[in-house]
Order: sequence, then C-alpha cells, then structure tokens
Amino acid sequence: MATLSDQIKSNLVALTGEFAIAGKKVIEQLEKLKREISLNKDGEGLHKIHKQLKELHGVAVTEALSAAEKFLKPDAYKLRDETIEKLRGQVDKEIENAKKLMIKQAQKIYVTSVRDLLTEYCKKCHNELSSLPQQITDDLTSGFKGFMKTLEGKPTSVATRRRSVTDQPVQTPTEDLNVDKLTDTKKAFDTLLTHLIGNGNRQYNYDNDFFKKYDALKIAVENLDPSQFTNPSHPELLDAVGKGLRGFTGELEKAYINMYDSRVFLEDLTKKDETVKTATSGKSQSPNEPQIILTPYGEKCSKVCLTVLINLHDYFGRLRIHCESNGFSKK
Repeated sequence: MATLSDQIKSNLVALTGEFAIAGKKVIEQLEKLKREISLNKDGEGLHKIHKQLKELHGVAVTEALSAAEKFLKPDAYKLRDETIEKLRGQVDKEIENAKKLMIKQAQKIYVTSVRDLLTEYCKKCHNELSSLPQQITDDLTSGFKGFMKTLEGKPTSVATRRRSVTDQPVQTPTEDLNVDKLTDTKKAFDTLLTHLIGNGNRQYNYDNDFFKKYDALKIAVENLDPSQFTNPSHPELLDAVGKGLRGFTGELEKAYINMYDSRVFLEDLTKKDETVKTATSGKSQSPNEPQIILTPYGEKCSKVCLTVLINLHDYFGRLRIHCESNGFSKK
C-alpha cells in the first residue's frame, strides 16, 4: 500500500513538472505575441497591419477599381455590342436558311399533291369521256340530231315520197274500226309533218301549235298496239309501225317548247265601272266618263305580272352587281 502511494506521488510530481515546463513555454509565446501586437512600437504588430491595410485601400484598391472601370466602360460595352450583333446575324442567317428549307419542302409537297390530283383528274376525265365521241357520232347519225339533219335536208322530198305511198286510197268494201284507227294515226302524222315543212315565215318551228299537233300524234301512236285491234292479220306490222312512230315522237319530245307561246287572255282584263265616273280634262266640257277598273281575272294577271317583275328585278340586280364587281358595268 505504501509502495502504491509512493508511486502515485512520484507520478503527480512528474506530471506537475511537465505542466510547469509547458506553462513556461506558453508564457514565453504569449510574451512574444504581446510584443508583436503591441501598438507602442511604430511599424510593428497590429499598427503595421492597420497601416498596410490603409495603404492598400487608399492606393492599390483605388487604382484597381479605376483600371477595371476604365476597361469596362469603353471596351466591355463595345465587345458586348459586337458580340450581340454577331449572335443576331448568326441567328437571322439560321432562321432564313430554315425558312428557305421549309418553303422549298412545302413547294415540293404542293407540286406533288397537284400532280397527283391532276393525274387522278385525267383518269376520271378519260373514264367519263371515253365513250363520248361514240355517243356524239351515234347521235349525229341515228339520234335526234341525225333525225333533224335528215328532216332539215330534204323535207319536201321526204314528204312527197311518204305521201306517194300513204295517200293511196284504201279500198275497203265495208267500214272497219281497225282502218279508222290507222287513218287517225296517218292524219295526225300528216298534220304534224305538214306543220313542220310548211309556213317558212314562222318564227319558231316548235311553238304552241306544234305542241298541239304533236300531242295528237302521240295519243294516236299509243293506240297502235295489236291488243287495241280486232283480229289483226299482221300484228308484226303494227309492232314495227308503232315502234317507228314512237321513236319519232320520242325524238320530237326533246324539243324545247315555250308553253306561254301564242297564249291569249281568256277574259277581259278591265271593265267600266258605271258607279264611279271621272271628269275628262280639256277645253270643251264633256260628260263624266265611267272609271276603268280591273276585273277579277285582270287582278290575277296583274299579280302574275308583278311577281315576274319582282323576280326580274332581283335577277337583273344581281347581274348588275356582278358586272360592276368585274369591271364590265359600262359594257
């Protein structure tokens, strides 16, 4: 136990000695630091640091700031503007190139689309019109135009040849209903053909008078059916004649006919009203004359006239507007 106590004391003494040595060194360093930072000595310690900072702030920093400001004001701004201008030029150039490329591509797509549309249109026209020349040729030879061309070319000779055959008197010992039907058809045909080849001073070939004769022939041709005849000897002849005349009337049906041509008023448009009289003007005194008023039929015709005038006013108004818009108002 005594040995342990002696060992502890010796260790404490050694530790104390070490602390003393370390404390002595710390005191020496603090003394040295105190001498270094002392303000009593001019040009040493904190006073020296303060002086150097003051000199730096007063001369070096000011010169650096002046130099930096001198660089920034003329050179940096100029460099900035030049750089921005170059960037703007480069961007505009790239945009212009992109626009040209897009326009070129759009034109290419447009041309391709139009080419495809025109190709399809040509195919459609070819398919639709391939049979048109043959139809025109058929119409000129065996259609309505061919018929009218033949009829216009030699109407008198055709009528003469037809009459030389059809005008022969039919020798019938007794009255026959079948013959009467054929006679009615022949008479209607003669009447219509005479109307077409005669009266060269007529303004229109296909007028209201033509329509009446054509309608009579059409009714007569409809009766040319073997079923309408009593025991016909040759029904095939009736079929042939009926088919030919029906083709004839079918072609004439294509002619345009003005339904109002040659029409006349069915009643008087005006009448005198004895209950109301008006005084006539002039130097000599004359008795009062009855007032002229419209009849009910005249009122209806007046309404029709006003309706036509309204439509004409509308149509001519549209025509005038479109003519003025196209620069043809004075033509």
